[in-house]
Parts: sequence; C-alpha cells; structure tokens
Amino acid sequence: MKYLNAYSFSIFVIIYTLFNIALGAMVRATGSGAGCGVSWPSCNGQIVISGTSHHELIEYSHRISSGIDLLLVAILLFVVLKNFDSHLPKLLAFLSFCFILLEAGIGALIVLFQWVADDASLGRSIIVPFHLINTFFLMFFLVATSWSLLQRPSISLNYALINQKYWKKFLFGIALFFLLSISGATTALADTLFSVGDLKSEFLMDISSRAHLLTRIRILHPLIAIFTLVWLIIYSQKIAAINNVLILRRLSFMILVLFLIELLVGLLNVIFLTPLSLQIIHLLLAHFIWIVLVLFFLEGLKNFQYK
Repeated sequence: MKYLNAYSFSIFVIIYTLFNIALGAMVRATGSGAGCGVSWPSCNGQIVISGTSHHELIEYSHRISSGIDLLLVAILLFVVLKNFDSHLPKLLAFLSFCFILLEAGIGALIVLFQWVADDASLGRSIIVPFHLINTFFLMFFLVATSWSLLQRPSISLNYALINQKYWKKFLFGIALFFLLSISGATTALADTLFSVGDLKSEFLMDISSRAHLLTRIRILHPLIAIFTLVWLIIYSQKIAAINNVLILRRLSFMILVLFLIELLVGLLNVIFLTPLSLQIIHLLLAHFIWIVLVLFFLEGLKNFQYK
C-alpha cells in the first residue's frame, strides 16, 4: 500500500508542477512579472496583497503556487526517504528537490534583476531559456522518481545503451530537443515583447535587419522543430524495433503524435498571433513530449538489449 500511495502522490506532484509551469507562462505572457516590484518573496513589501492590480495578483499567485510546489516536492522526498530502502528513488527524489530549489532561485533572480515586463536585455534573453531548461530537468527527476517507485527494488539499469549507435543518435535528439526548447523560449519572449498586431507586420519585422535579434531568429524555431521531430521519430522507432518491447513501440508512437499536435498548435500560434491560451497549450505539450521522451529513455535503460 505504501508503494501505491507514494506513487499516487508523485503523480499529483507532477500534475501540480505542470500547473505551476503554466501559471509561470501566464506571468510572462501577460507582462505581470513586475507586478510585485523588486520585492521577493513578499509582494511590494507585503505578505497580504490588496489584489487591486491584476498584474500583482497574477505574479503573487505564481509565487504562492511555486512555494506550494516546493513544499510538495519536499514532502515527496520525505516520503521516499522514510518508506523506501531502494537507493534509486531516494536519489531521484533528492535531485528533484535540488532542482525545485534551483527553480526558486532562478525566479528570485528574475525578480531582483527586473528581467520582467518589457525588459529586452541580454540577461533576460539568457535567463528565460535557462529557466525553461531547468524545468525540464526538474520534470525529468520527478518523472523518474515516479517511474522508479513502480520498479522492483532489485531493478538493474543497463547504461551500456549509451554505446549503441541508435541510442547515441536518440540522445543527440534529446540535445536537439533542448535546442528546440531554447529557441521556443526566446521566440515566446519575442512574441511578448515585440508583438505588432498583424501577421504581415510580424513577418516583415522578422526579416528586417533593424529588428531586435530575438525577432530575427524566430524563424529558426519551426525549422528546428521539424528537424528534431524527424530525428527523434526515426531513431526511437529504430530502437523500438531492435528491442521489440511493446512499451517502447507505444512510447515512440506517442512521441510522433504529440509532436505533430505540437506543430499544429505552433502553426495556430503564428496565425492567431500567440493568444494566451495557445501559448500555454504549446508549452504544456512541450512538457508532455519531454515526459514521454524521459519514459522512453528510462524504459530503454530497463529493457536494453545490445544487438
């Protein structure tokens, strides 16, 4: 029973973390990052806010949500340390806690350096994609923790897969996914900072030599997305065929389906000039793809056969 309860709680933590990520996207997309001024973790120096400003309300709601998320990950770590003897879930839960702490630290830096609202500085251009990549590492260890709770204590993971040519290609695809995510984060930032209100003007701005660098590199994002999709599908399917494991075949198919949906949502984002709802769906789909990639890798470690 303790295994089932811990696993169920770990799934809840993952779902809540996704909610918190979506709320963070709302903060950026609505320009609410400056809603609490340079005060952190309080809001404009107050613990209880007036709620008269919607920017203040959105930003402070995200701070409260992030605090709850940190607490949930801490509880997950405590539960795993207290109830499990296996080394693997303990290590993964600990690393989850480390990355949620780093997530909080990044959030504090963004506020204290005022990399928010209409700021288009180099610092913000760097910290925004770094923030996203950190959430992917956090999600990796949360998903891995949850996955490990379902495995036998004596599970043996075959790390020799990194020497197999198709797995090397797949791991390169993971690097491409990170590059795609970085380009997506900078594109979303450009959409927030430099929106001009119609599709033709957006296109002309992208190709203008006088435009901000963030807008001129937006065209790279869909190109990287298509290349990454093709690469990961080819090699995930090759791996699934070699190992002949049902779960790997299903996960490979899920990667394909989710990526195609993500491309469609990305296209709609461009056509409708990035409405808030589509931005959040686009971001969450990216995390769903990442979760499936993580599970594919973990199942590979468990089922790898060198052929």
